[in-house]
Amino acid sequence: EIFTKALSAFSAEWKSSVGAGSSVQWPVDTAGNGVGGKGNQGVAAAVQNTPNSLGYVELSYAVSNNLAYADLVNKAGKTVKANAKSVESAMADFANAFDAKFTATIVDAPGEGSWPIVGYTYLILRTKSMKDCLKAQKLLEYIRWTLTDAGAAKRAAELGYSVLPPAVRDAVLAKLREITCGGQPVLK
Repeated sequence: EIFTKALSAFSAEWKSSVGAGSSVQWPVDTAGNGVGGKGNQGVAAAVQNTPNSLGYVELSYAVSNNLAYADLVNKAGKTVKANAKSVESAMADFANAFDAKFTATIVDAPGEGSWPIVGYTYLILRTKSMKDCLKAQKLLEYIRWTLTDAGAAKRAAELGYSVLPPAVRDAVLAKLREITCGGQPVLK
């Protein structure tokens, strides 16, 4: 879905003919050729086995599997490399873009150093109906640790993941503080 949202942001023709979503009718050539793949591994295999092809996988997957990937020209007209810094720049560009469900589309960011194809991985949590308050507390403490601990950030970077910029991290932490169990805030 991130890739089709990005393509729709880049091209009015793509947006009107194919659109964005997790399941779209991908265009194929006049002979009906088109190859798909499921998940990072499937897409990478399809690209590696199909001459003159391209695909989209998570940056962390590309890095950890030594896959070649291209630089792109972003919305500001700058050529950027896919790396933690350019991904974090894109997240910072959209730090205030969260909707009521606390999700955000962050493709085609305006910043000069921003990578144009970026998306979040989400945690889905109960906010008021957790049954075991001790387990809820431990879970939220772990999530807070992943967001605030320097060692956790270092490990995430080693695995090819970007850390949330401060404004986004602070927004996530504020949301965590809103979670209750038994009518009381879970995090102290």
